[in-house]
Parts: sequence; C-alpha cells; structure tokens
Amino acid sequence: LRNKKQTAIVWEIAGKVVGKYHMHRQIVPIDIRDVSRLYKAIFKGFYKEGYHLQALPDDENVYSAAGKSEDSEYLYIEIPKPNHETGGYSIERLVYFWGKDMKAVPNNIMREFIANAKGYGEDRRDWRRCEKSQRREERDVNAIRSAFQRYDPMFLNRNKHAPT
Repeated sequence: LRNKKQTAIVWEIAGKVVGKYHMHRQIVPIDIRDVSRLYKAIFKGFYKEGYHLQALPDDENVYSAAGKSEDSEYLYIEIPKPNHETGGYSIERLVYFWGKDMKAVPNNIMREFIANAKGYGEDRRDWRRCEKSQRREERDVNAIRSAFQRYDPMFLNRNKHAPT
C-alpha cells in the first residue's frame, strides 16, 4: 500500500449470532491524505453512538484481552492516527467489549463511518448493496489470480515438474 500512498483501517468484530460465535475481519485501504479526516470522523461517530473505545496496550493482543474481559464480544480496530508534527501517522489499536448489559456494535458500523466520511451514498454504506455483476466479479478474480500467480505454491510446483 505504501507504493500507492495508501494505508489501511483494519477491524475485527466478534460476537454471538443466532447462538453461535462468529468473527470477521475487514481491511479497507485508504489514501494517506484521508488519514486525519477519517480518524476524526470515526471517533466522532463512536462518541455520537455512545461507544467508548479503549486503547489496547502494545504488549497485549485482542484475544488475551477478550479472555480477561467479562464480555467476550468485541470490536477491535487498527486505525492510522495522524501525527501532525511529522505529517505521518502511527497505528492506534482500540477495542470495545460488550455483553448482555452493554450496547452491541452493528456489524456494518465501521463501513458506515468510513463511507460517511468519504461522502459516499447510501448504496456504498451497506455491503449488501455493493454487489457486482457476474462478469465484473470474474474479471476481478482473474486479475487477482494473475497478479498473485507467482506467489502461488501450487502454480510454482507445477512449473518445476512441467516437461520442457
């Protein structure tokens, strides 16, 4: 991402869905020029919604923190934090735990905050509305396969044993 002057916002949300534990992680590339604006918008959104994020210490990971919490459902975020002195950024790690007595976090909340900050319409805020045509999906899959083919161990092994 650095070659493209981008970084990423990463988040992981884990909780009970229909009686079973479910976790998913999202990684969204963002332009480095948007770091400050997105950081402010995301924190403003969480504050407005009544969620209080906690900093995760550098020597702790989210899984050990979840084990220590009475509430094992969580939202974990790695977000670029702007450094106004250097013009760069550092990665801030935040977590919010919830359980039966606390307000649960909607699965789509980070996507909504980012889409709002970027000025995207309603159609980009909900992942279910971002469907691509079958043709577009196939084209994207083929482009990704081509780009990563040289790293594919199955492809590399085939070439080693291919007759010349």
